[in-house]
Amino acid sequence: MAGPANGLALDRPATSPAEEKVLAAEKRIAIVRAAVIVFNVCAYYFLLPKGTGIPWLAALVSVAALSYAAFVVVFRPYRWWPILRAALFTAFTDGLLIVLWVAASGGIDSPFHLLWLLSMMAVAFRYESRATLVATVLYIASYVSLLALQGSLADHLVDAVIRCMYIGLAGLLGALLAHDSAQVFEEQARAQRAIGERRREQEALELDRLRQLDRFKTEFINAAAHELNTPLTPLRLQVHMLQSSGRIDDAEARARALRILVRNVDRLMQLVQNMLDVARLQSGRSMLERAPVDVALLVRDAVDTYQALAQAKRVTLAVDGPATLVANLDGKRVSQILDNLVSNAVKFSPQDQAVLVRYAGDDRQVTVHVEDHGVGFTLDQRGRMFLPFSQAHRDVLETAGTGLGLFISRGIAERHGGTLDGVSPGPGRGATFTCVLPLHSQADGAPKPPAASTAP
Repeated sequence: MAGPANGLALDRPATSPAEEKVLAAEKRIAIVRAAVIVFNVCAYYFLLPKGTGIPWLAALVSVAALSYAAFVVVFRPYRWWPILRAALFTAFTDGLLIVLWVAASGGIDSPFHLLWLLSMMAVAFRYESRATLVATVLYIASYVSLLALQGSLADHLVDAVIRCMYIGLAGLLGALLAHDSAQVFEEQARAQRAIGERRREQEALELDRLRQLDRFKTEFINAAAHELNTPLTPLRLQVHMLQSSGRIDDAEARARALRILVRNVDRLMQLVQNMLDVARLQSGRSMLERAPVDVALLVRDAVDTYQALAQAKRVTLAVDGPATLVANLDGKRVSQILDNLVSNAVKFSPQDQAVLVRYAGDDRQVTVHVEDHGVGFTLDQRGRMFLPFSQAHRDVLETAGTGLGLFISRGIAERHGGTLDGVSPGPGRGATFTCVLPLHSQADGAPKPPAASTAP
């Protein structure tokens, strides 16, 4: 006989969720079987005429059936036998007991032939359609053989045929039920496999994310220690020089030492502030404070801030955009992005070149482009320049930065739900950095369109 309806044909105890469902079904069938056996035994002895002795076969089958039902309910052989073996054992025993019970309770006159129909339902509940049809044929053959052995088949042929037809119809309905059950089990198994695969993929992605985070933290700590040590070394040297009695009265040396001290203290403070920004961005604690701000004013402030540096390098700073552009953004954070992009453009531009800051907005977003004609970069450098403590052109500058500016700026843009990226035709051919800031995100609710004006 074929395996259960869900396709499980196991030679070991069940452990998977699908097998547990089969075991739960076996438990329910065991309880129903016990109830049916108790009811039929009680009904038989209740309907037995008074003064009539109990046939020995009926007594024997009653004891055997009750013992069998109690054994399956109490000891649950389907739990410690292989599932297929337990199912075959109970199906065969059910059929055998029905044959004996019908024989003991009157043969062709026994009303308990209806037990065949109940047994067919139990078979269909546990087996596939082909196995259910085979069981139907075996049950009909068993019933016909019993009637033939008792010599009542010829005299009650019509009744036997009708009853066999009922068993056959029950078997056909059971086969349809088994077919549908098999499909349901298969769909459930596929769904569970898909859920398991998705869970494993999510766990793998989460594990990879945690590994990347751990690697980032390690690299961050190493780079931070190196960057912190850079300004601390000259600080210590200058402090030591000021403490030296041989140089303490040298006003020029003192002034130079103080300038170095101030410069490195400023650099140290900026580095610490940048590291705090990185930590907030990584932990998700960098909250935005959106409010109506004039992006045009923020752009002009950033340009004015670095105008002196641009003039010292003979770099022209130009602005192209509306006179006002009011948008719902975090002004302080947007200024941080603009300061970083404009300062980089000026620092990496050679003399007698121009830097152009273009900005525009609509009812969905604000876009800022910072174009320069400086050193440019390769695709490999582009992939590294947004990493923390990474500087694609460290050898170009007289005073290197912290390597956190672009990383922090991109993080701020992404906190706004936007993007920050750069493109370059190649080394020595300049670059354009573009920042796109949506006017709202899913957390911010409805958008607030900017108010643009070209008034003089």
